[in-house]
Amino acid sequence: MLNSGGMVVGSAASRVGLASIGARAWVLTASSLCLACVSSGARGSPLYPHSGPPLPLAQVATLSGHVQEVDGQDVSSLVPPFELLPGCHVVRTPERWGSIGVGMSATAQTGMLPFALPMQAGHFYNIEVQTQIQTTIAGTLEIQAIETNATGQRTKVFPITKDAAELQACGKAE
Repeated sequence: MLNSGGMVVGSAASRVGLASIGARAWVLTASSLCLACVSSGARGSPLYPHSGPPLPLAQVATLSGHVQEVDGQDVSSLVPPFELLPGCHVVRTPERWGSIGVGMSATAQTGMLPFALPMQAGHFYNIEVQTQIQTTIAGTLEIQAIETNATGQRTKVFPITKDAAELQACGKAE
C-alpha cells in the first residue's frame, strides 16, 4: 500500500510485487533503449562537510546502487559512490527502475522507496534491485540494501523501511 507521499507502507516484506504498488513491468527489445554507463577509478562524492582532501575510506561509509536521495538531498547529479559520515542515514531510491539484458529489457515504476541505514565507518552499502521475471510482460522486483565490511564480507541485509517512526528517528540521528 502507498501512503500519500508515495512510500510503500504496510507489511515488513522487502519483496516488492510490481502489481502490489500499482507498477507494471514491460519487456522491450534491447535495441529500443540505449543506456550508457561511465565509470572511473576515482572516488565518488563526499556527502559531508569538508575542506581539503576527503576523509580516508576507513572513516566513512560508502553508498552505491539504486539511489536518488540521501538525507533529503537529491544526489542523482553527483558522481557515485557516495561517502557519508557514520550514523543513521535515510536513503531513497528513484521512482523508476530499468535494466537491459540480452535481447530484452525491463522497466518499473516503484515510487521512491526508503531505507533507514545505520551506517558504519569502513563499510559499504549497496541498494540492489533483483528481478524475477515471471512472464514476458510481468514480474517482481526485490529491492534491498546490502552492507559489506572492508574485506567484502556481507554483514547485513536491510529491507525497505516501512515504519514512518523509524525513518523519522533515523533522520534525527544525524
